Amino acid sequence: MRWSLMQSFDDIYILDLHGNAKKKETAPDGSKDENVFDIQQGVSIALMVKTGKKAQGVLANIWHNELFGKREDKYNILNQSGFSAINAKLNPSSPYYAWVVRDETELVSYNLGFSVQVLFPINSVGIVTSRDDLVIDSNKENLTKRMQLFFNLSPTEAKQTLAINESKSWSVETAQQKMI
Repeated sequence: MRWSLMQSFDDIYILDLHGNAKKKETAPDGSKDENVFDIQQGVSIALMVKTGKKAQGVLANIWHNELFGKREDKYNILNQSGFSAINAKLNPSSPYYAWVVRDETELVSYNLGFSVQVLFPINSVGIVTSRDDLVIDSNKENLTKRMQLFFNLSPTEAKQTLAINESKSWSVETAQQKMI
């Protein structure tokens, strides 16, 4: 997405106002960092400029700055500042195109590792379970009783009593027969 936006716009100005309560964000000096709104998620302002003068294939300039501190202090700074406050030019690089200042000294070492896509060349949704309410329980006695009911009742009674949903690939009757 960042790469696509960099393709579309000439200049992108980002003012990160932080204030993420979920991450318990604090200012770099350890003092309190408050959100500018009454929400838990951090906030940033992004201004994206498109002049139509940028050559195709050239990526946008990314300008960045950030504010930490109390809400009122952030309001005061925002009221007094303009675009000039967003003055740190970033040079996002492939493949991540990060729009934040970050220490990339370990990136070379990180990139020596292998991709998860190499480890798992076939994409899947992973393990998919069905009928967990029927076959999983933290209480062994409850699970034993439920399994006894499942195998002792007729397929119709088991479906009704245990609220089981069947599918094209699984039926109570087939499951009961496989266990006999």
